[in-house]
Amino acid sequence: MAEEAARASLRPPGAARPARRLLRGRCALLVTPLIDGMNLVAKEYVTVQHARHGSGSLVLSEFTGAAAELRDAVPCNPFDVEGLSLRIEHALRLPAATRRDALAAMASHVHRHDVHRWVAGQLADIAARGAAR
Repeated sequence: MAEEAARASLRPPGAARPARRLLRGRCALLVTPLIDGMNLVAKEYVTVQHARHGSGSLVLSEFTGAAAELRDAVPCNPFDVEGLSLRIEHALRLPAATRRDALAAMASHVHRHDVHRWVAGQLADIAARGAAR
């Protein structure tokens, strides 16, 4: 209790209420690297949101490798600051059903394209190169 009271006293009066309401109703994850990276973070978010029946939005940089796979994410260009702010606003305003449908489609893709499929593909490529010799 004392810790919570101490944290609360650091915020201006009423500052926590709108943030809590926003997080409860319309969560979003921004994955905005300037070069490829953070693919697993995006995939983990999608998987967890779907498993927990969440309705969060994924705003995903077009520069991530995951952008080619997670096509139902809200795409963004992190170099375009004004455009990025519009994409965030768009993601937060999407209807919950639309966000859940997007999460379901992305989670299904992640589930089908797991590490086992990737390893099988890599081993098949290696075998094919060995057979060509």
